[in-house]
Amino acid sequence: MTPTQLAKLAGLSVRRINQLIKDTTLPATVSGSFPDEAEALRAMFTHFRTKGPSGAKQRYQEAQAGREELKLKRERRAVIDLKKAEYVWARVLMLARTKLLQLPHNIGSRTSSTTAQTIAQGVVNEALTELARDLGNYADTLDGDSD
Repeated sequence: MTPTQLAKLAGLSVRRINQLIKDTTLPATVSGSFPDEAEALRAMFTHFRTKGPSGAKQRYQEAQAGREELKLKRERRAVIDLKKAEYVWARVLMLARTKLLQLPHNIGSRTSSTTAQTIAQGVVNEALTELARDLGNYADTLDGDSD
């Protein structure tokens, strides 16, 4: 059996068969043929059975395993969807802001003093302004993060 015949039988290129001969994975040829056809076939099958997946196939399998792991974590609620988390936190912050802005009015309706309502309004506005500034700084830090 010649390397060309073995390549055709195995569905490989002659170049690949010659490379396997050069790497001593397959036995050397004598006068252009394998001296023992059974040994050549056995060596080729052993090589492909034990070598495992190559480059692109291995990367594909690793990516697929990563997707499956992420899917399993989602099912176990070990990870959360970023868009959903952002939406929920935006709603929480809007609700907190609304409640804080209602405080001065609630204080004013329970007392006859407009001074208390005015002071509460100033304190709430100051707190919300400071919170907005701090959140803006935090968002800038996240945007600048390269990780």
